[in-house]
Amino acid sequence: MASKIQFLGTGGGRINMIQQLRATAGIYAELMGAKIYIDPGPGALIKSRAQKIPLPKLDAILLSHCHIDHTNDAAALIEAMTHGTRKKRGILAGSVSALEGPDKPVSSYHQGFVSKSLTLRPDEEFSIGKLKITTTPTEHTDKTGIGFIFHAENTISYLSDTNYTKKIAKNHIGSGIIILNCLYLKWDDSKADTYSQKHMDVEDTKKFVKDINPELAIIQHFGMGIIKHGPWKVAQEIQEETGVKTIAARDNQVFDIGGKKGKTGNLKVWGEKK
Repeated sequence: MASKIQFLGTGGGRINMIQQLRATAGIYAELMGAKIYIDPGPGALIKSRAQKIPLPKLDAILLSHCHIDHTNDAAALIEAMTHGTRKKRGILAGSVSALEGPDKPVSSYHQGFVSKSLTLRPDEEFSIGKLKITTTPTEHTDKTGIGFIFHAENTISYLSDTNYTKKIAKNHIGSGIIILNCLYLKWDDSKADTYSQKHMDVEDTKKFVKDINPELAIIQHFGMGIIKHGPWKVAQEIQEETGVKTIAARDNQVFDIGGKKGKTGNLKVWGEKK
C-alpha cells in the first residue's frame, strides 16, 4: 500500500503568509489507504488543484489549532470533500479552538456537511479507516493546540506549532519520521513580545531531534528569517549536530514513505535539492 506525504506549503508566520514567499497551504498525506489534509492554510485549495490532489476523495481534514495559517481554507476543502456539499462524507477532526466556541474558524454550518466532526484534546486516539492517530500536547499561544502521531507503515509525528519541552518530546519518542514546524532562525530573548515566542527556533528544533532521535527529521513552516538564510542550511546544521538525517521540505515536495513500520530505508524524496 503506497504511503506518501506532500508538502503543499512550507511557509509559516504572518509576514511570509502575507507575501507567500513560501506557500502556506498545509500538508496532504496518503497513509494506510486514508487520504488526509493537515492544516489547510491560505492557498490550500489553489495549490491542491495545481498539484492534482484528489480533494473529492479526501477521507479527513485535520486541524492542529485555530490560527489562520492552519485553517484558512478548511471550509473550502470541506466543500470539495463533500462534493459541493451534495454528499455527507468525510471526517473533520481538530482542536477545541478550531471546532468549538464563538470564534471557531470552521463554522457549525460547514461542520454539518461532514459525516463526523471530532473535537480533540491531547492524549486521545481515533481512526480513519485502518489508520490509527494519537493526539499530543503542544505549548503554543493557542492553548488547546494539538500534534498528531500517525501509526502507519512508518510511525510519523507532526508536532505542529509548539515550544520545546522535554514532556512534549517524550510523547514522540519511537516515531521513525518527525515533522517539525521550525519558524524562527533564532529567538531574540530581548524581545518584549514573549507571546509570540511559543514557536520553535533552530535550537528548539535540535533539542526535539536529539530527544526523539528519529530516523528522519523533516523541517518546514519557515518564517522570514529562515527563508532568507536558507532552510537547507538549517537542515544541514541540525543534521551535523544531531546525527539524524534532516531535510528542509520544499513547496510541493513529495516523500514516499512506504515500507516496514519504523523503517525509512526505502524512503524516496522527490525533488530533494537546494
